[in-house]
Amino acid sequence: MSLQIELEKLYSLISWVEDPETPQGIERYRQIRGDMEQLTNHDWIKEFLKDRRIVRVIDVCSGTGLAGIALSKVLVEKGFEVKLILVDLRSSALEKARKHGLRELGLEPSTLLADVTRPFELEKQDIALMWGSTTSHFNPWTWLKVLANVSMLLVDNGLFMYDESDRVYGIFIRTGFKELIPI
Repeated sequence: MSLQIELEKLYSLISWVEDPETPQGIERYRQIRGDMEQLTNHDWIKEFLKDRRIVRVIDVCSGTGLAGIALSKVLVEKGFEVKLILVDLRSSALEKARKHGLRELGLEPSTLLADVTRPFELEKQDIALMWGSTTSHFNPWTWLKVLANVSMLLVDNGLFMYDESDRVYGIFIRTGFKELIPI
């Protein structure tokens, strides 16, 4: 079974909030949009954007594109022209992303069905975005490949915006593990 088919099956079985047409997905999009508002108001991001009129954004492992679309919406509202590419291995997610992008941005974002553990060529991007619990899909070795491939997609002074929940907190505090046995 291919990785693409395995991921499609996995996401059909788990309860992951990503559908922008459900109340939970709409709420998650609003939360991410708030994160993007806050992030784009940071001095580093303002400095990065100050001499740009067009911002090329690639959302890697985008799923249904909630983060890429949210960032693009915020940037458009700030007066930037945004060129958005959403990359994922699930065609069903990219189809939802196209529809959501059209509703939110008034245009259909570009989509690419690709495995980010393998190099692929695109026009260099200003911002690469990876949002949500993405790293759980990769072992430490393939994660390094992902980071290398993302870096090759960026312009020389490009920006990689990455969000990942704290695994230590999630595993040891929220889940309630009581003992740690190092091996």
